[in-house]
Amino acid sequence: MFEHFRAYLARPTFFLAGGIAIGALLAPSFGGGGAQALTTYTRAVSCQGLAWQPLTSSQDAIYYLSLREGGGYFVCGVDLPHKAVVTRVRFTLFDSGAADVRNCALVRVPLTTDLADTFEVMAAVATTSTIGKERLSDTTISSATIDNMNFSYFLQCQITVSGNIFTAQGIYGADITFKITAANG
Repeated sequence: MFEHFRAYLARPTFFLAGGIAIGALLAPSFGGGGAQALTTYTRAVSCQGLAWQPLTSSQDAIYYLSLREGGGYFVCGVDLPHKAVVTRVRFTLFDSGAADVRNCALVRVPLTTDLADTFEVMAAVATTSTIGKERLSDTTISSATIDNMNFSYFLQCQITVSGNIFTAQGIYGADITFKITAANG
């Protein structure tokens, strides 16, 4: 009687263990590889001084010794991956003392028709305050998750001038640090 009972229990246990093993082998091919989604990478994109463009065609601007100089607002488009989370924005600037560089920010613009004429500052740094090179950063990011379906993104800075426009004052560049999961990029 116990022989029959032992065989009665052994067969389902064998099939259950076999099913678990087969399921574990097949899970990645059905999207079950959960470990990949938990891996997070830190990445960065940058925008060098040459890529910064005047906001209007009437602005004077030159590029000299890696420095974008001129007067007025300058912008640089950035290509951030969808669902990335921005953690830091840094600007490398030069202040000659004749004026300053201000309003440097990472900005997003809604792509929806009802809000397309608005913008949102995600991160901004202080106005330059020291003569010479400065690296200013912001880690307090508003709306940090990138949503390329609903927003476009760019960097901006305003170079103020006093007298001579080309006073060796301007933008060397900027970089954006972000985190992204393996599943998203």
